[in-house]
Amino acid sequence: MAEAYIVAATRTAGGRKGGRLAGWHPADLAASVLDSLVDRTGVDPAQIEDSSWVA
Repeated sequence: MAEAYIVAATRTAGGRKGGRLAGWHPADLAASVLDSLVDRTGVDPAQIEDSSWVA
């Protein structure tokens, strides 16, 4: 089994019910975080096993 390593972390903005993030689908919000991590670390998206979220 392959090992996974955490190389960077980021977070989403906090939100309130009916607030600014109300129109965001959770999958879109997660994709935004993952895209940000790829950009910040410079990792090759092809090296990520499940890269279907990479735009």
